[in-house]
Amino acid sequence: MRDVVILGMFIGCCLMAIRKPYWGILSYVGLGLLNPHSFAWGFARTIPMAQLVVVSTFLGMVLFRQQIVFPKEREVKILIALFLMFCVSTVFAINPENATTKLLEVSKIFLMVFIVIFLINTKERLWGLLRVIALCLGFFGLKGGIWSILSGGQELVFGPEESFLYSNNSIGLALGMNLPILFYLFRVESRSWLKYIFLIMFIFSYPAIICTFSRGAWMGACVATFLILWYTRYRFFWLILGGMSAAILAFSMITFNLVPEKIGKRFDQLVNYEEESSAQSRLWSWEFCRRVGFGNPLTGAGFNYYSREMYQRYYPEFLTKYTGSKTYWSCHSMWFTILGEQGFIGSGLWVSLLGSCFLGLRKAGRNALHLRDPVLHLFSRMFVGVFLVYMVVGTFLDVAYFELFFQMVAAIVCLKGIVKSAQKTHSKEMALNTNNPTVIVEPKLA
Repeated sequence: MRDVVILGMFIGCCLMAIRKPYWGILSYVGLGLLNPHSFAWGFARTIPMAQLVVVSTFLGMVLFRQQIVFPKEREVKILIALFLMFCVSTVFAINPENATTKLLEVSKIFLMVFIVIFLINTKERLWGLLRVIALCLGFFGLKGGIWSILSGGQELVFGPEESFLYSNNSIGLALGMNLPILFYLFRVESRSWLKYIFLIMFIFSYPAIICTFSRGAWMGACVATFLILWYTRYRFFWLILGGMSAAILAFSMITFNLVPEKIGKRFDQLVNYEEESSAQSRLWSWEFCRRVGFGNPLTGAGFNYYSREMYQRYYPEFLTKYTGSKTYWSCHSMWFTILGEQGFIGSGLWVSLLGSCFLGLRKAGRNALHLRDPVLHLFSRMFVGVFLVYMVVGTFLDVAYFELFFQMVAAIVCLKGIVKSAQKTHSKEMALNTNNPTVIVEPKLA
């Protein structure tokens, strides 16, 4: 029965995508985050839902002749340059087979990023996209939060199977990035029932993040909470109140021994990182990836170059120290991942993309205030929080090609385009009022 329901939902998504490609984008994002076929037990697990929805969306764009305007935002140009750099690094990759496989995965992400940019061209459409992201991730926050409370904080929270959110670190990062989205959608939502769904998901996302046992996700949640309080009207009052409440809660739980054992151990490892083997191996991995990046400054080593031979070539001390241990070949940081895989040029483009997004959000926020559009202004603040969470958590995780991050970049490009369009409309209205100072308002008929 479950497979039939999922199949029916999937067919409906494809039909909507053909008739209205915008709905196809929402369906694709929702399917990518929820991964509903992972909840099935039979034939529905084998259906490539996201791919078929993409095909349906393309078909709808062709049949109904969707007007596509290529955006001129700075971030779009950086994205194109970054993708070309990915292609160049793959050509000169140390492990061409692994690099080509990863490039195909990244290419799919970039393709959908541009489709989002082409089709999300109004505030209502952007709002709809954010609702889909918030509700899909909020579902896992609510589900994981309830599970964490019922299990007494002893069980690990995972994301949907066979998706980029499956690991505890990935779902922890996604839930942390979703905290600002849920909070600001709660503030601007007019429908009370949906408003309080956002609030409930926001609250339960905290225990879910804690029980991912991802120390990076914990720091991301702290950053998101700080920024939410910082942007409130009485920021210092709420920061002091929040800090005091957290301190009293922590003191009470420690005094009365209410902290679950696993959470206590994980927190102790976070505080005393210099004594924890995992944190120490992460520092060594950073050094390895730095050496690879400096050894291949122009093109990097390409995607997924990690192997024992590469460690032997660039950092033999690592193998000497961790002989016989089951080491996960990874940089454990998005910054060092980009440096090692894409070299200095790729790293420069990557940092430029992040910097451009922050500068664009700052300008879009100011312009939205000038236009007296509080929704767009709050959206600019929201994206700042999302990006800072990503950057903090990404410092300790390999999430350089995290799909949700690129979806947020696409949403920022859309936000900038929408603000610019609103500015043009406002300028035209001002010009008309200037040319026609006397405006006659006809009375409304009863």
